[in-house]
Amino acid sequence: MPIVTEKTTSEEASNNPRATVDAAYDLILSDLQQAETYLAGYNRTDKTQPNMAVVYGLYARAYANLASRVNTSATYKDEASYWQKSGEYADKAISVAGCTPLTEDEWTDPVNGFNNRNSQNSWMWTTSISEGNTTAATGNDESFSFAMIFGTETTFSVYGWRVGRSLDRKWYERLSDNDFRKKSWLDPNFFYESKNQKEGEPYLVERDADGKFINNKWAVNDESTSTDQSDWSDDYSGFGPDKYKYKYNSSASWIRSRINSSNGFQSWPWLYVNMKFRPHNGDYRTHTVGGAIDYPIMRIEEMYFMKAEALLHTSGVPAAAAALEDIVKTRNADYTCTATTADAFLDEYVFQKGIEFWGEGINYFDAKRLEAGIYRAYKGTNCERYQHCIDMDGVYVGWTPGWNQAELNANPAIYHFNNPYTNPTTYYVYKSNDEVKPYYGTEITE
Repeated sequence: MPIVTEKTTSEEASNNPRATVDAAYDLILSDLQQAETYLAGYNRTDKTQPNMAVVYGLYARAYANLASRVNTSATYKDEASYWQKSGEYADKAISVAGCTPLTEDEWTDPVNGFNNRNSQNSWMWTTSISEGNTTAATGNDESFSFAMIFGTETTFSVYGWRVGRSLDRKWYERLSDNDFRKKSWLDPNFFYESKNQKEGEPYLVERDADGKFINNKWAVNDESTSTDQSDWSDDYSGFGPDKYKYKYNSSASWIRSRINSSNGFQSWPWLYVNMKFRPHNGDYRTHTVGGAIDYPIMRIEEMYFMKAEALLHTSGVPAAAAALEDIVKTRNADYTCTATTADAFLDEYVFQKGIEFWGEGINYFDAKRLEAGIYRAYKGTNCERYQHCIDMDGVYVGWTPGWNQAELNANPAIYHFNNPYTNPTTYYVYKSNDEVKPYYGTEITE
């Protein structure tokens, strides 16, 4: 990418070649050094402002990235040192932030859950949209506030609930029922539970000869495709061993009447749509209120995860596994990390961190840095469209988009140096939705 600073003139910006990754990190580290100097002794008045803990957190991120890129860097080669520094800065951030991991009550709070920077003590740095900022809260035609885009309950626009932001089925089933983070996604039995379901027995699904779902306990007239709220019950038997009842701002019948196959949800009831991100003040109807949310840029939990990854490279698997255990036990007291190899640890690390920061943007950078790949084409997937059923090792091409035409026109120096475009069809496993549908809900064997 081209480098633009406060000293870059308009003329220079219009003829600004791509910089090397090393040059970009030279600037990043230089900026962080200046920030460390400028913010020494500074007491912020709001979490929207950075402080020394944030600087340390950014250092931890930067050195983890450098450590992961020594094979492609011309000048940054001291991998062991970078991992050491990443862990040290994560520790520094923890020690000065004064923050603590989210509790279950804070995580699942229907009014303040993941929307209020002052309702908990986990967030280190945040963005904020105030209720008075109606332009930002509502976006363009009420369509682009985060509460709307990720909101399962909100009615601001169909781009929210009708998209159905979901967790991958494999990850959902891998996550322990005793982990309170699992309460962030609606279990299949929230949408469909057979009247003949026996306690403790495998999930029972009944269909008629035409494949229609029947005997649904939550469908008043046994019509599981109705979009009329009155055709749905507000009852729910509960999820998991403690029969947890999801916390709504709306109601079970409201969600069920919208998120079903009549509105395009092909993998219903195996959807796993989220209840993590809540509208401001729990107001799912009024975009000027519900859309005015805070959003985390950095949470203290990330520092604990990065510390565990750094320990893998500085102290070995047992130390890393113990550190990972410490943070995950705050979500599931029974958790044990059983990894005995580096590969097994990284697989568990990516999974646990992926669950922790789902929807927060943190996992995107890890996926690229660790070349985690993307694997959604297994039989039994909950992907709604065959175009999303992709299997690819390494860095998925869609994670590194190119510049748009306006950028290319404004800076001819990058015109012939854009990121190469690879048609996603290259990685499609199926040719139509009809190839995917027969496997929804089937046992995952691959």
